[in-house]
Amino acid sequence: QVREKCAYYQNADWAKREGALRWAKRSFMEIETPYRVHNVYDYPSWLERFDGIHPPQVIRMWDDIVNGNVTAQVRPTGDIERLLDSPAYGVGINLLKLADYGDRCCRALLRKLARTRRWIYRRVVPTREQAP
Repeated sequence: QVREKCAYYQNADWAKREGALRWAKRSFMEIETPYRVHNVYDYPSWLERFDGIHPPQVIRMWDDIVNGNVTAQVRPTGDIERLLDSPAYGVGINLLKLADYGDRCCRALLRKLARTRRWIYRRVVPTREQAP
């Protein structure tokens, strides 16, 4: 399904996702870029193990695949398991999260400074009419 969807997006005039099939190969089928796994590949992303409870629909779908009621090509996940078990990958994820947090804080601070500067110019800096 991933290949089919990416081929569709790559060829759709309105989508303009020239790199969709390349992303599918490098980031989904082969995990060549383990810190850019999302299809919005302008930003870092990573895999994390899901420890929650799957919705009943997902459980039914998986049961249908396992029992042969639905034909689906299932991607082997050994490489993903090795990646998730890797301490180095975990360190990389935490560094990316920390960098993202720092980036968000800096951007928020810059927005606050810009608002403060506008406020100062409106209220403190005299206009030409007010200047002595």
